Amino acid sequence: LGQSEHGNIDVWMGDNQMMLQHPEAGVSIDPHAGSAAASITPALLTARDGQRRDPLFYLITFSLVILLRYRGWFALHTAALAQGGHGLLLVAQSDSGKSTATMNLVRQGWDYLSDDTVLLRTESEHARAYSFRRNFCVDPDATALFPELARREWPASLSDATKWQVEVDALFPGQYAPTAVPRVLVLPEITPAPKSRIEPVDAKTVLGHLIEQGALFLTPDPTVAEQQLNVFRRLIQQSQTYRLHAARDLLDEPRRTHALLAPLVRNASATA
Repeated sequence: LGQSEHGNIDVWMGDNQMMLQHPEAGVSIDPHAGSAAASITPALLTARDGQRRDPLFYLITFSLVILLRYRGWFALHTAALAQGGHGLLLVAQSDSGKSTATMNLVRQGWDYLSDDTVLLRTESEHARAYSFRRNFCVDPDATALFPELARREWPASLSDATKWQVEVDALFPGQYAPTAVPRVLVLPEITPAPKSRIEPVDAKTVLGHLIEQGALFLTPDPTVAEQQLNVFRRLIQQSQTYRLHAARDLLDEPRRTHALLAPLVRNASATA
């Protein structure tokens, strides 16, 4: 089916099973039975400090993501926040400014679901987002922008040992939100322009981003893939959609992130 972006993992489809293959491991997944079995070399279990993109983490995570899809839960690579129970998703690939924007917003009192991944599922008439990774994954260099990170020692992130695993409750007590109904979808991208700006974006473009960041290729079963697409369509229908052209001013004036995005959530909640 293809190769994962992280972890050097090939994804295969066989008779009613899927396989994840890495040079040091293999995972056989029976999604209909809800089970997975792995064969792992001792080398993969050896701690490797400072290693980026730990393949064992991704083998476990991808296996879980695949199994959850066959139970109606669909992972989406996105940062997720909320105000008054109304959710905002920042849907983009890595290194697009999601984590910086997320930290800026949480500092301004926003509730936090995740800086990386949520699980989507249909409930009643809505697509609802649930936190999948609760802790921040932060580059130590971020202390230049967020000095509060340097006030304590943080363990290495499970997904990337070169980064910190930051417990959100330790920095922002009471601001963790396990779930929210998204009302605003934002596609952030870094721009060399002097000032950041927001512009509306069409549903087709947003759906393309959701398919890409939702790794639809991990769902070869046509019935399950259609369920995933239906969740994405419902998410778009219930949300207002925008593109954020993120410029340097979001680093120089952290509150500007809130100034740009808070009105979008207020407007969406008023019309929901």
